Order: sequence, then structure tokens, then C-alpha cells
Amino acid sequence: MKRRSFILLLAFAMAGRTYAQQPEIRVALKTVPGTGPGSPRLSPAMLYGSYSFNFDSARSFKGIPATLANPVIKELDFQPQQGMYELYQRLNGRMSPETIVNELSKSSTDTLSLSAHPIRHIVFILSGFAANGKRVLITDANNNLDFGDDQPITYGGEIVFKNAGKGASVTGSQPGEDAYPFAGKTIDGQPFALNTLRGRYVLLDFWGSWCNPCISAIPDLVQLDRQYHDILSIVNIAYDEQKNIPRLQQLIKTHHMQWTHLFEDMKDNYGTSIIKRFKVEAYPTQILIDPAGKILLRTSGAGKISQVEALLKAASRP
Repeated sequence: MKRRSFILLLAFAMAGRTYAQQPEIRVALKTVPGTGPGSPRLSPAMLYGSYSFNFDSARSFKGIPATLANPVIKELDFQPQQGMYELYQRLNGRMSPETIVNELSKSSTDTLSLSAHPIRHIVFILSGFAANGKRVLITDANNNLDFGDDQPITYGGEIVFKNAGKGASVTGSQPGEDAYPFAGKTIDGQPFALNTLRGRYVLLDFWGSWCNPCISAIPDLVQLDRQYHDILSIVNIAYDEQKNIPRLQQLIKTHHMQWTHLFEDMKDNYGTSIIKRFKVEAYPTQILIDPAGKILLRTSGAGKISQVEALLKAASRP
């Protein structure tokens, strides 16, 4: 993102200047052991959504399902150096040869691998949530900017990473592990830390105003809070957009959800994200933590509160 933003600013800054296109560009070849020249970047970048822009030219996508909540289109670039070179060609003299040479030299670029003509090196992936709270992915397999003729993939599970090392305690997101001790601010701006609830059972409930199954499960949470309030603290983490905060607050007020509420902006994508730390991919997701901070249970989808209740009922017996 940083590199592409730099090129965007550069293009605007030099809009009034023109450089002669050179028929040949020479870049020093640098080979990194274990990677070879021109390693592809496989992490999705360049978001196309209501809150982002295309750095080069406006692309128009079709076939986005109307029922898909919070759709975001991601670009997967297998040859970013080729993309840089194609951008140099499209700018047609508005980028200096020195600039393209400098940018290509920053990576392990073998100029023999660059095509003089545009090639398909980008794949677009549509990501969003279905009405049942499960994530939907659609890949523009034929590269025609139309998701309507591609097969969607729907899933609601998580990738589980097992600890292979030694040690009595592992911080993580799965049953048997100590819950990651996150901290943040409530939806009202008050400080919160998970560790302050040690000594009580804690139920983390991941939801959103866009998730119908999450909203349907609210009465069960309210009943759970009333019945086990002496031993249980509920913490809701809303994964939503800033513009939906009033709706979240209205739901909290209307349903008398009298417990801790945190908010995580869908637009943020930092490593400190609670959603990322707990590897949440389906909504609602509930994680029950015991008084010592260890995860007892993890469920995804609606209608699973009974599993939480069974454990709390057993714990409350004399």
C-alpha cells in the first residue's frame, strides 16, 4: 500500500512534467537466497470498498450479490514488479525513468521476467458475510471484473493452529489455551482489560448490527446474564462500521444488554485486532473463559447458548 500510494502522489506531483520513454530499462539484478528474483506478494492488498480508492484507474465491478453484507474487494498481485512497470508505461512519460529504476531496484527484480506488454498478474477476491453470519468468498476466476459468473465459497469455521512447543500455558483462541489478554476501549470510550475479570467466568460474544443470527441470539444472552450474573461477565465485541454505532447502541438499549460492549471497526486491519487474535470468521461466535483465564468452549453460529449454559450450570452447583 505504501509503495502504491507513493506512486499515486508522484503521478500527481509530476502531472506537468514529461519524460521521454526509454526503449530499454536496466535494473541491477539482486538475488535473495531462498526466494529467487521477483518473489510474488501473496497477501491481499489494495482494498476496493466504500472507504478506499483505486490508485490508478477506476474499475467497475459487477455481479456483487445484493444480499452480501459489508462487501470488500481485495486485489491479489502475483507480480507487483510487473504492475509497477505497466504503470510506468501507462503514465506515458509522466514518471521519470530514474523513478521506475529506483523502485524496481528496491526489490529482487529480474528485468528478464518483466513483460513488455500487459499481462494478467492480478486476481480480485470479493469478501463479505451472508445473512447467516458466515463469510463468503468469490474469486473473479476469469478476470472479467464480474463476480456473477463465479462460484462462491461459504465457510464458517476457523483455521486451528496447534502448539507444538513445550510449556504449561499457551495464549491463544482455542479451548485449552489461555485467552489472549486483550485490552481496549468500550463503545462508550471507557478503558477495558480482560484481565480485570479474572476470578469470574467470561463469555466473549462476537456480533454485528448487520448479522441477523447475532440479533436473534440477544434474548438468550440476556437470559444467561440474568441467571448467572453472580459468576458470569459477558463481553460483546461488535465487528462493524463506524456509521452503525448508533444502531448498535439502540440495540443495546432496546434489549437491555447491561454488560460490557466493545467495538472494532471493520476498516481497521491491525495485528492488535481482537477479531484477528481470536481468529473469528463466523458470526455470532462465543468463547467461554473460566475464572483462571483458560478457554473452556468455543462455538460459532446461532442456537449454541445451551452449550454455554450447561457448563455454567455445572460450575454453579454446590
